[in-house]
Amino acid sequence: PGPRVGPAAAPWLGASCPRRAVWTGGGRQSPAKRAAKGPLDRRPLSPSLQFYQHLIEGCTWDFGIVWGHAVSDDMVTWRHLLPALAPSPGGPDADGCFSGCAAVDAAGVVHLLYTGVRLRSNADAGPPPAPEHDLQLPFIEAQLCAVPDPSDPTLSTWTKLPTPILALPPANAPLVGWRDPFIFETAGRGGAAEWGMLLGSGFKGRGGTALIYRAATLTSEWRYEGTLCEADTADTGAMWECPLIARLVEREEEGAAATTAPPPAGPLASNIAPFAPGSAAAAAGAADA
Repeated sequence: PGPRVGPAAAPWLGASCPRRAVWTGGGRQSPAKRAAKGPLDRRPLSPSLQFYQHLIEGCTWDFGIVWGHAVSDDMVTWRHLLPALAPSPGGPDADGCFSGCAAVDAAGVVHLLYTGVRLRSNADAGPPPAPEHDLQLPFIEAQLCAVPDPSDPTLSTWTKLPTPILALPPANAPLVGWRDPFIFETAGRGGAAEWGMLLGSGFKGRGGTALIYRAATLTSEWRYEGTLCEADTADTGAMWECPLIARLVEREEEGAAATTAPPPAGPLASNIAPFAPGSAAAAAGAADA
C-alpha cells in the first residue's frame, strides 16, 4: 500500500477559501485562509464531506499544497479533519497535491484523482522524464489516484496507489501544462461502458485546450485520444485550468421541455459527439440534474 494520511480533528487548520471545492451533499465553507482549486464528490450519504485545495501556512500561493477535508452533519457547521491528501516525500506529488476530482466506480468505491507535482530541483523526487515527454516546466506533473478506508464514513484515511494512473504527457506535444483531471462516464467506442478523463492543457503559442483520455477502469490503461476542443487564440488563456463537462439546457418557461444545441460537426466531432444530446454522457448529466 502507498502512503496514508490518518484521521483526527484538526482545529488548527482554521477556515479555508475553497475554489472548485469538492463536497458530498453540497454546501460551501466560509473562507478565511488561502486555498486553491479543489475537487468535488457528491454522495447521498451522511455526513456531508468537503475536500478543497489548501495551503496550511500563509496566504500566498506556493508549492506543498494539500487537499483539505471538512465534515458536517447539517451543511452549516463544519469540522476540519486532517488533510485527506498531502505530499509524499520522494514521490510524484512530493511538492504538491494539485487539483482533481472524485469518482465512484461500479463497486461503490470513491476514488480521488488528482495531479501530483514534483519540482525539477527536487533531486529526491526522481529524475526528469525522457525528452519526448518533458514539458520543460519548473515542475513535473503526473496523474495520481487514492482510495479511502471504506469502513470510515468521513473518508478520513486515504491510500495512494503506488504508481501514477498517467505518468507522462503525450510524446512530443508542445504543451504548456498537463493537469487537473476531471472524470466522466461515456459510452466509449463501439458502445462499451467506459470512463473518460479531461485534462487541462494548452499549446505553446496557440492557447488553451482540454485533452481527452479514455479507459475501461479508473486506475489503469488510460489512452490519449486527442483534444475535446482547442483555442485559436491565446486571448482565452495560454492554458485552460480545471476543465469539466456540464450539460447546459435552455428552458423557455417553467415546466417547458428542455432544448439543447444540435450535434457538433467538423474535425473535432468524433471527440465532442459523446457529449451531444442522446449520448451516454448527456444522459448521465440529465440524471444528475
